Formats: sequence, structure tokens, C-alpha cells
Amino acid sequence: MKSIKIILPLLILIPVIVSAAGIVPCNGIDCTVCDLAAGIKKVIDVLLKDIAFPLTVIVFLYGGFMLIISRGSENNLNKGRKALWSAFWGILIAFGAWLIIDLILGNLIAPGYIPMWNQFPGC
Repeated sequence: MKSIKIILPLLILIPVIVSAAGIVPCNGIDCTVCDLAAGIKKVIDVLLKDIAFPLTVIVFLYGGFMLIISRGSENNLNKGRKALWSAFWGILIAFGAWLIIDLILGNLIAPGYIPMWNQFPGC
């Protein structure tokens, strides 16, 4: 049973890992800082779009389901509330991390420039 708990998430993540292939667009030839930024942006996009969003939706659905079927059971009601708050704080932390990395990359590539939605000047 333990091996299923380990193997199943890995099988689910195979498409995510494959979609991140070819991270840096320059393929190791004449790479620039812009290529590095594009690679980091690609990794973050995969993490947010392919892992954080679906996981948040699943946890929100689970929490809502637990609230609906609780029927007065304090234990199920608390599980549902905890799941909803965990999903909320998790996606908030993920977006906060994205914002921090976006600002750091923008200032490394073009100092003093505040990037808007991952569009760096000169790249």
C-alpha cells in the first residue's frame, strides 16, 4: 500500500515533468540573461499552472464536499473548513512567491524597472 502512495503521485506528475522539458530556449549555445529568465519563467509557470491551480481546485472541492456532507458532524465540519483555509493560504503563498521572483528577475535584467506580467525589456 505504501508503494501505491509513492508511485501514483509520480505517475500523475509525468505530464508536468515532460511539459517542462527544454527549459532554457538557447539549448546551451550563446545563452544570455534573458534566456535564463525565460527558463525560470517556464519553470514557475509549470509549477503554478500544472500543479498549484489543479491542487487548489481539488482541495477547494474536497473542503466544500466535506462541508456539505457534514450534516452536523463537528469533525467533518472542521475538516472542510481546514481544507478551504489551507487551499486559500496555499494559493496566496504561491502567488506571493511568484510576485517576489518576478520582481527579483525584473531587477536583475533591467535595474529600476518594475516588470509587468513577466515581460522584461530587451528580451
